[in-house]
Amino acid sequence: MDISSLPDDVLRLVLKQATTSHYIPGVAQKANLQLLAVCQRWRDLALPIVYKKAFVRYGAVSFWGDYNVVARELDGHLTALYASQLEALRSQHSIKLPADCVLGELRELKHDFNGLSPYMLPRADPAKLVKLHLSSWADNHFWAPLVGDDSPWDVLFPNMEELYVRYDGCRVRNDPQHPDGHPWKFHFPQLKRLTIYAMEKTCPLLEYAVLPASMDKITLGLHPSLFRSLLEMQLPATKRVEVGLRGRSTGGPDMMAIVNRVLERVQGSERTGLYVSNGSLVVPPEGITFTALTGLTVTASTSVDTIVGLIHRLPRLTSLKIGNITFDNVQTDISVPGPDEDCLVEPFDTRIGYMVLDTVSQNPIAETGTQAVKYLLLKTRTLTTLNARCFPEQPIAEFVAVYSTRYPHLARARMYLSK
Repeated sequence: MDISSLPDDVLRLVLKQATTSHYIPGVAQKANLQLLAVCQRWRDLALPIVYKKAFVRYGAVSFWGDYNVVARELDGHLTALYASQLEALRSQHSIKLPADCVLGELRELKHDFNGLSPYMLPRADPAKLVKLHLSSWADNHFWAPLVGDDSPWDVLFPNMEELYVRYDGCRVRNDPQHPDGHPWKFHFPQLKRLTIYAMEKTCPLLEYAVLPASMDKITLGLHPSLFRSLLEMQLPATKRVEVGLRGRSTGGPDMMAIVNRVLERVQGSERTGLYVSNGSLVVPPEGITFTALTGLTVTASTSVDTIVGLIHRLPRLTSLKIGNITFDNVQTDISVPGPDEDCLVEPFDTRIGYMVLDTVSQNPIAETGTQAVKYLLLKTRTLTTLNARCFPEQPIAEFVAVYSTRYPHLARARMYLSK
């Protein structure tokens, strides 16, 4: 059915509901309760057409708060002004929620709940979804596109390959529960990639989800309080695992011991990364007993001596990112031979190809900092990319130009330096 054949009153309601929003979802819902109540004819005819025309592209739907696209799709089909009396519409049509509209053709669904009403989101068929990305800062409607009050406890996603869930840990208390009080149990027999990010409290999605025996990649960015619960979870065998600590709390003096125990549980992975985006948690070399790490990111203050110790401690590292390198009281001999001296620096026993060195200091980098970068450059013969964003460009570039003849890896490496 062509959209132009829909009644004008229904089209007006579609347009007004789709273009009315408020930056606080609760206010928007209260202000638009009548507009958010969708008539039977909208549910049956208009809503699927609008979403298909405005949002569905190559089997995917994405919602980013730009409702103008809906207005453009409907432009030219309205023949009168908005209805002045909404009650007249209510008396002509039975009222239904748009969640009753299931778009069964969707294969990929991406939705950011930030600032959007859950009623703007159509229902998707769990049996058809292949990729699902959800971001939210409110927890009362997080799974609105997938489950309703009439859904069973067990929900099967037979074709789901990728699941990305980003919470806002400061607000989310829990995943929604079934009306009878039980958490939904989601089954993902074909899941290949799982990402759960920024969760602080509890995560029934992890605790109750039924995952396949093996996966390609798991990425978990969790608060220390939730990180502990990973010890009780049965994680599947995974080719690539990335676990990250977030938040400001260190999680206590035994946090590194817990991190090591979690890493030991995934030691069969081909690649294992640890991302400590917790600026309060220092990562000393001796604190890591899982030496098979292939990726390490640390945002807390990290000295040159600690960096050298980490490289020696973790020989399988291919990526090392330091968010705040410090240069006080350097004990390591970071001197390098002159360009004419007949000796070469002994290389690290490492696989590091990608290195990021950054600092939060507002002061100019001292000579010690520049010397440390030169030392790491000569010692890391496997290096392909260096990102030293807060270091002076000229002295390092001149050093590379002079030393690249005797250290060919310097000529091959890509370097991104501050100007």
